Amino acid sequence: MYCQRSTDKVLERDCLIKKRRANFSSGAWQVAGLFFLVSALMLSGGCGTGWRMDYGEPAAQFLSANVAMQGPQYVGEKVTVQGAVTEVLPDQADGAWVYLDNGIRCNLGQFRAMAGEVSVGETVLIDGILRQCDREDILLEPALLRDPAAPFTPLQ
Repeated sequence: MYCQRSTDKVLERDCLIKKRRANFSSGAWQVAGLFFLVSALMLSGGCGTGWRMDYGEPAAQFLSANVAMQGPQYVGEKVTVQGAVTEVLPDQADGAWVYLDNGIRCNLGQFRAMAGEVSVGETVLIDGILRQCDREDILLEPALLRDPAAPFTPLQ
């Protein structure tokens, strides 16, 4: 902003105010642009490898009765399990837990409302990373409820 020198104090003060406003609005736009850029980068690339369950198809799909027998080769991979809910613990300190028949534990993490949507006896589909798979302990962590209308073709 360019102001002409003036002997009038009022004009000089008005010119100074206009300069400050021009500098502030330019700086504000720069800050807003930087904020937008950082936000876009975080949303597009993500930060870390946290709870990313909605990406990709599961490596395998199982009925709960078959996980202990067929699952060990899929440890560390995303799988889908269909089973009957035996217990729901949405308010545990270490996350929201849904237990399926045949001893399958599913940690839904902070998705407490999602865990609260299911009831004991209901048959559900759960996607998750198969962290542990032996006859004594089957763990899906992280896990999320899968759309009941989604395709489900269990291994035979």
